[in-house]
Amino acid sequence: MASEARRPARLAKAGKLSPDDMKGASLTVSNIGTIDGNVVAPAILSLMTAIVAIGKVEDVPIFEADENGIEQVVKKNWSADHRVLDGATMARCAQEVAMWL
Repeated sequence: MASEARRPARLAKAGKLSPDDMKGASLTVSNIGTIDGNVVAPAILSLMTAIVAIGKVEDVPIFEADENGIEQVVKKNWSADHRVLDGATMARCAQEVAMWL
């Protein structure tokens, strides 16, 4: 089972991942940060439930009344099949993932 779970990553690294290889995924993670990517609109493929594209970590200036500084920010863009997931569920999932990151 673990080997099968790693199979899509192996195919992607070899440049051989096809849409058929991603069918049935419940959540796909696209790490565009590794290629210095920041913003993308991830597309749902056939039979996918949701996809999130995670960008690179950026230092962003923060200006607040009592203190200024730099905060690290990661942009995450989500797409979901609304026949399966409603927006509120996706928002809760996004908040949970943000806490992990």
